[in-house]
Amino acid sequence: MRGDADRAFAALAAAAKIREITPYVVVETDLRPLHGDQRWLPFLERLGLSPKQLSAIEFKVELPR
Repeated sequence: MRGDADRAFAALAAAAKIREITPYVVVETDLRPLHGDQRWLPFLERLGLSPKQLSAIEFKVELPR
């Protein structure tokens, strides 16, 4: 699908529909060309993986003493 954003988004939507997509989609380097596309952020939001959604997750890490 390289160079064809429409086909790439169709494949991503199909994978998301059958739950064959992982959170790694956010950092997958092969998908970087799609990051500037206006569909990228709404796609991440549907997955619950937008920067705003991810930054709202609270982490509390306690190191062993």
